[in-house]
Amino acid sequence: MKDMLSLTCEEFREISETNPNEVEIIVEMLIEAEVELCKESS
Repeated sequence: MKDMLSLTCEEFREISETNPNEVEIIVEMLIEAEVELCKESS
């Protein structure tokens, strides 16, 4: 799992260099997804 996160961080760095706006959208989606997961688990 940590390996996957490391790859994701590398990908984020590459994307942020070419498309900073895309990173913002991805982060917003991740935040929304995490909020939904937290609501489901409680």
